[in-house]
This record gives sequence, C-alpha cells and structure tokens, in this order.
Amino acid sequence: VKQWALGMVLALSGLAQTPLASVAGSIFDERGAPVIAARLSLRGEQTQLYLTKSTEQGTFRFARMGPGTYTLTIDQNGFCKLSTPSITVAAGEQKSLPRITLKVPPEGQECE
Repeated sequence: VKQWALGMVLALSGLAQTPLASVAGSIFDERGAPVIAARLSLRGEQTQLYLTKSTEQGTFRFARMGPGTYTLTIDQNGFCKLSTPSITVAAGEQKSLPRITLKVPPEGQECE
C-alpha cells in the first residue's frame, strides 16, 4: 500500500510540474465588428473540454490547459458555426490564433 501511495504522489507531482498552456484569439464578423459573447469550446483528443465566451472586444482565452491537440468550435446565434480541428499546443505554450471571421448565412439559407 505504501508503494502504491508513493507511486501516486510521484505521478501527481509529475503532472503538477507540466507547464500549462493557453490559447487566445479574436473573433469578428464580416464587417470587422467584434463578435460578443460567442460560445467557444476546445475539445482535446482525449476527454479534455474547455469552455469560454468572447469578450466585448471579441477576444477569448483558454488558460491553464494541458498540452495536446484540440478542435476549436465557435457558436453564436446569427452566424455560421465554425469548427477548426488540429490546434496543437505544447506544454507551456501561449498560442495566439490568427483573427477569426464568422460568416452570416445568406438570407433564407442555412450554413454549409
């Protein structure tokens, strides 16, 4: 039992020492206005899931993430849902994504 407990402490302390990563970016509409309160999710290949919303400036940040490969999904009423797979983040990395533009569906039509 003592060896098992020691092994768990060592395993957990190793995880605690892994530098955490972050992903940040900004979301705008096609006219260049910030998209406010868009719902964002970052889902890892394992079971990690991080959630946030965009600010009044259209910016967002996922902080304190584990390293890995993620799919970013952005959903906001009145805009086409956007999914971006294969966002890879290394331990300790502070990744800044390029500016994201959400599209408005053509009137009377659905998003593709």
